[in-house]
Amino acid sequence: MAGIAARSYSDALFTLASEEKKLDLIKEQLCFVDAQMQENIDFLHLMTHPKIHKDEKKNAIHTVFGKHVDRTVINFLKLLVDKGRFYDLHEITKEFMNQYRKEKNIVVADVRSARELSDEECQRICDMLEKKLQQRVELHRSVDRDLIAGVRIKVNDLVLDHTALNKMEHLKRLAASADQRKESECERE
Repeated sequence: MAGIAARSYSDALFTLASEEKKLDLIKEQLCFVDAQMQENIDFLHLMTHPKIHKDEKKNAIHTVFGKHVDRTVINFLKLLVDKGRFYDLHEITKEFMNQYRKEKNIVVADVRSARELSDEECQRICDMLEKKLQQRVELHRSVDRDLIAGVRIKVNDLVLDHTALNKMEHLKRLAASADQRKESECERE
């Protein structure tokens, strides 16, 4: 759950991006910056270190992202530095993405599979879900070898579990249930 500050900054950026008709661009670039921060923890530590002057941090933002990122995003990042909120960037980005998905009628589908799915398989899953849900679908894929085979798809409260592990668990429950019925029949005799 995003904090109040993260939500407030996200709301402000979302409103500005909408007004400037740059919502898709800002979303893409904000995610890019956030991913860079997550991958380069040392740079993130530099940007949040209290003893490094704000001007140095803002110069670093301009040097690193100035040629790759829209001025609106650069100014937003500098604002976070000025307000001492750069450490909230990841939460702000997550909240921004939630707002973006809501605005664009996009739902997230978590797809776990026993092996890496091909692009064609992912597209078929996406098409099936979009038809079923009447919404655009954003797939988040992961591999879980414990599933043995098949896929498990979770969208909000909807779970479609077509894995070998689930089928084996179902068979175990059926066998246990059958054993219990057999025992109670024997006890009655």
